[in-house]
This record gives sequence, C-alpha cells and structure tokens, in this order.
Amino acid sequence: MRVLTFNMLNIEADEPRRRPVIAAGIQALQPDVIGFQEAAYGPLAPGGHQVRTLLDGLGYQVLHQFDGDPSPNQIEGTCIASRWPVTLVEQVRYPETDRLRGHALGAQLARIDAPEPIGPFLFVNNKPAWRLDHEYERETQAVQLVGAIEKHSRRDWFPTVIAGDFDAAPDRASIRFLTGRQSLQASSTEYWDAWESVHGNTDRPGFTWVIDNPLVVPVAERLCGDRPRRRIDYIFVANRSMQDRPARVTACEVVLDQPVDGVWASDHFGVVADIEPA
Repeated sequence: MRVLTFNMLNIEADEPRRRPVIAAGIQALQPDVIGFQEAAYGPLAPGGHQVRTLLDGLGYQVLHQFDGDPSPNQIEGTCIASRWPVTLVEQVRYPETDRLRGHALGAQLARIDAPEPIGPFLFVNNKPAWRLDHEYERETQAVQLVGAIEKHSRRDWFPTVIAGDFDAAPDRASIRFLTGRQSLQASSTEYWDAWESVHGNTDRPGFTWVIDNPLVVPVAERLCGDRPRRRIDYIFVANRSMQDRPARVTACEVVLDQPVDGVWASDHFGVVADIEPA
C-alpha cells in the first residue's frame, strides 16, 4: 500500500492557485491512504471542506477532525482520506496549556479495512505543538498518542502506521521516543521511521520544511532566526515486536517539493511511503 502525509497550509498563501498543484500531485502519486494536516473546514473552506473538494470524484472516503463538531470557530485540523473503508476509533485532543491556546492540535486514530494480504490496520494522523520551543509539549503529546494507540491496535492486524507533521527534527526527544531511542514519562515504544528504513545514513536528509520554499520564509523570519532546512514530516510503522504480522517499507520519498509554474503546493513537502507485508 502507499501512504502519503501532507500539511496543506490551510487556506492561506493564495490557496486557489495551490489547489490544482496539490490535486495533480495526489493524482500522480495515487496513494491509498492520506493523512492531511492543516486541512480547512467550515465556512472559510472551499465547499465547506477543503479535502472533500480537493478529492471529489477520486474515490476516497474522507474523515475530518471536526466532522460533526458544532463549534463554529474551528477552521482547520487533521483529515484522513482512504480508498478503503475507514472508521474513526478515537479523536485525541491534546490539552491546551498556557503556551498552547487556540490551536486544533490532536490526532485521529482510524481502522482501515484494506484488502488482503494487508487486511485491517490502525492508521494514525498526528499534529502536535508546532513552535520550535514547544518540545516539552510535543513530548507529552507523543506519550499520550502512544497510549491511545495501545488501546486500539491489535497484534493480529497489519502493523500500525503513524503519519503527520510532527514539527520536530529526528534528534528531538519526541521523535527519539517514537523511534525507541529514549524513554519518556516512564514509557517507551519503538516505531520504524520509514525514511530512515529506506535511506539510512545516506547523504539524503529528507528535508520537508526548507527556506528555499518561499512559503516558509514568513514563518522562518518570524520564529526561527535562521535559514531552516528540517525534516519534520514523518511516516512511522510499528515494528515486529509490537504486532504479529511483519511489514517492510520498500520505498519512501519526499514529494510535492517543487513549484509548478512558480506555485508551491504548501510550505511543507509531503512524504510518501510504500509498505507491504514482509
């Protein structure tokens, strides 16, 4: 199966021009399951729902973080699209803190009923705290996320897949925790980083948020104080000790990373991975 994660940059930065670039990229990639972040929802979104409008007629079932939420002030969130039947099993809302107010941070956990030889599996779409200095919040959120996954994953299913914009480089504690390199809050786990599984210690860094992209510049100038090139978007797969049905990542690439006629798809690049039974 092919999995894509992509932060859409909401409806900011001339979204009507970006929309066909995103749509063409998705049609070329043909992913089976997609995790979108910053997907617009409500009266400001195209057709009231950015992803449903984008994928109309392409055969995807779509679940947005705020489907059925009567709150009128939610304009963006996570969104899952699947070619196969999908059922939301939990919507994790990360708690607000003094430093996290007014942001729709959380994760969607969904059961995907893929055809054999894959079969059912848990798909997780994650969007934690985004500021560079919020790694403590991301650590707490990562532990909360793993706890939610443990409630819903089953050993006899195909391995759990986690995708999202994690807003943390590979050496940060939240990512080190997810990949089994350190424990947090008396908890530990280990997921395979799809990019690392395929590319290892090569000269391909897999950056997904780079200053070369003009949509990054306003945020970088305001928050970073440098010229960033970072890998902060990921796809993770549960390892063989966590579930009985082994899987392997056969390919992983950064995508939607070039302008089309001068138009960039988003301030983030996407990541796509091919995952199959081992």
